[in-house]
Amino acid sequence: MEEKKLCEEIENLNILQHRYYEQRSKFKWIPNMDKNTRVFHMSVMQRKKKNQIDALKLPNGTWITEANEIIYYLVNHFTCLFKKDPEEDRYHIQLQAEAQIYRSCNNTISLVPSKEEVWNTIRRMKSLKAPGPDGMPALFYKSCWETIVDEVTKTIQDCFATASLP
Repeated sequence: MEEKKLCEEIENLNILQHRYYEQRSKFKWIPNMDKNTRVFHMSVMQRKKKNQIDALKLPNGTWITEANEIIYYLVNHFTCLFKKDPEEDRYHIQLQAEAQIYRSCNNTISLVPSKEEVWNTIRRMKSLKAPGPDGMPALFYKSCWETIVDEVTKTIQDCFATASLP
C-alpha cells in the first residue's frame, strides 16, 4: 500500500516537473510524455543562454560585462525613463474629435462581469502561455477554479466597480 502511494507521488512530481520544463522551453513539447531526454534539456538550456544578457554597450561607447553593473545600469535607465515628468501636468490636451462610443455601448461594456463571464474568459485563455503580473499561468486558475472562484471573482468585480487595480 505504501509503495503504491510512493509511486503515485513520484508520478505527480514527474508531471509537475514536466509542466515546468514545458513552460520553460516555449515549445509544444512532450506529446507522448517524452521524459527527461537530452534533446529536451538542451533546448531549455539553449533558450536560457539566448535570453541572457552577457554584455551591454553604453551610450558613451564603453562596454559593461559584470552582471551587477548590467543590472544597476538597466534599473537606473528604466527608472529614469518611466519617471513622471513634472511638466506633464501643465499641459492639457484638448481632443478635437467627439466621443465615438455611444452611451448605451459604454453602459454595456462597463458592467461588472458575472461569475460565469469571469470563468468563461479564464477557460478560453491558453493554459501555458505567458503568465500574468502575478506570475501564475492560466492553467493554475483553471485547475484550482473550484477553490479560488469566490476570491478571484470578487477581485475582478472590485476592479470594475472601483476602476482600479489591486
